[in-house]
Amino acid sequence: MRQQPDSRPADRSVRYDQPDQEIDALTTASNTTDTISNRSRTVSLMKEELARAHIDARLSQARELRRSYSLTRTRQLARRAERATQQARLLLARAL
Repeated sequence: MRQQPDSRPADRSVRYDQPDQEIDALTTASNTTDTISNRSRTVSLMKEELARAHIDARLSQARELRRSYSLTRTRQLARRAERATQQARLLLARAL
């Protein structure tokens, strides 16, 4: 026995007995899409926060390195000035 063609739309994967079921299914699909987009937005924001934290850490590290270089250079210059002062004293002492 042959079946009569259905006059419904081509999408026959889900059939609904009542119109409310179709609306509920559409709402659920919309909520699922919203949840997925919220999750991907959340993951994206988490990645951005992680990148910001990484950049902040690198900038802090660079700042500390500059400070240490500056301090080292200041100490070197102070020692050089002390040596120059000592040499000037010795020369003055020899001249007298």
